[in-house]
Amino acid sequence: MSLRVSVLLIPVVLCVLLPHDAVADSVDCSPELVDLRSNDLTHLTADMFARVTNAALLFLQDNRVTSIERGAFHALSRLAVLSLAGNAIGSIKQGVFDGMSSLTYLSLERNRVTFVQSGAFNGTSSLTELHLSHNDIEFVHKGSFLGMPSLALLWLDDNLIMDIQGGTFQALPSLSVLSLIDNRLGAVKKGMFNGISSLAFLWLNQNRIADVENGALDAMGSLTELRLSDNLIGRIWRGMFCRITSLLALWMDHNCVSIVEQGAFDRLSSLRELELSNNYIDTVETGVFNGLSSLVFLRLANNHITYIEKAAFDGMSSLGTLCETLMFNPIAVHC
Repeated sequence: MSLRVSVLLIPVVLCVLLPHDAVADSVDCSPELVDLRSNDLTHLTADMFARVTNAALLFLQDNRVTSIERGAFHALSRLAVLSLAGNAIGSIKQGVFDGMSSLTYLSLERNRVTFVQSGAFNGTSSLTELHLSHNDIEFVHKGSFLGMPSLALLWLDDNLIMDIQGGTFQALPSLSVLSLIDNRLGAVKKGMFNGISSLAFLWLNQNRIADVENGALDAMGSLTELRLSDNLIGRIWRGMFCRITSLLALWMDHNCVSIVEQGAFDRLSSLRELELSNNYIDTVETGVFNGLSSLVFLRLANNHITYIEKAAFDGMSSLGTLCETLMFNPIAVHC
């Protein structure tokens, strides 16, 4: 989802392009938009923004910021949008965002963040969207996301995340979208996603996931889309998804799946899309797709399928032609 700001809603606009950290003496009015993109700012302090207390949007992306003074934005109580993308920030420390109760959008993508201090986002009670993509985070701990009860969208793509502490997301009761694309997770562990019962979209593609632990997905009763593409999963076992009955789309293409147990998709009666292309499945047995009465889209292309049991697709009246479902397999399908 991208940020769109309509200038028609901004009656006063100030665009400041200042070199060498020269901010405090020049920003001497109170605009609603302050644009400081693409300068040489390296350190942010509270006095820099003392004269723009009415600002609603602050753009600081593509500078050279390495550090932010605690309380640097304290005077900006009306700020709704803050972009710090494309800087050189190495850690998010506690107190940096104190007093930013009106903030709804925060971008910290394309920095060098390796660590988020516990309570770093305290004071951002209205925040709904947080971007932390394209950083160097390796471990997400339980206190990383405290203080954001309204957060709905969290982007953690393209980091180095290898593990997430159990209970980390319990502080985010409003979370609807969680993106962990292109990280280094090796498993989906039980407890990893506890406390996010409102989650609708979970994207785990392009990791190194070889195992989904029993019960790891049980807490996500509102999930509608799960993406596990481009991982190392070798087996889809019975009951793996049985607690996420609201699921509409499941993507598991480009894995190492060779075995799909009977009853693997039990209770997924609402599922409409199932993507299993580019795996190592060689046989489709009767009972594997039991319960998928709403399925419209099934892809098994580019597998090693040589044998399909006679009743394997029974009960799937909404499914399209098998030609498309089974293309690029050794088995001959007559259409």
